[in-house]
Amino acid sequence: MEEFIPRNLTPPYISNRAEVEHIDLQAPGNGFLIMCSDGLIDLYLYDETRGLNTMKMIAEHVVEVVAEGSQLDGNTALFLLREALGGNDKIKVSRLVPVSMKEKWMDDTTVLVQSL
Repeated sequence: MEEFIPRNLTPPYISNRAEVEHIDLQAPGNGFLIMCSDGLIDLYLYDETRGLNTMKMIAEHVVEVVAEGSQLDGNTALFLLREALGGNDKIKVSRLVPVSMKEKWMDDTTVLVQSL
């Protein structure tokens, strides 16, 4: 714990240093912009049953999920978050609710999906 305390500078562990990537949004076709916190990425990265162990694999999966969700009426970001939590597997989803977790905490997760 004594090694950790000096590194614990800005609770709740959110930095104002954005990871910025410039993308040409004028590309032809229907598209969308996905903005999310690392909490969403962690849901995929630490779920060993999915086999998504690189950022490229996670990004490709997220794009597929958003494309599927955009075909449905409703909130595409919520569709993506639900899929990340476990989709239609109610037991898996319920295990990720903080009350039922051993650790009693969950990383903050923010998801925004904007159609272009």
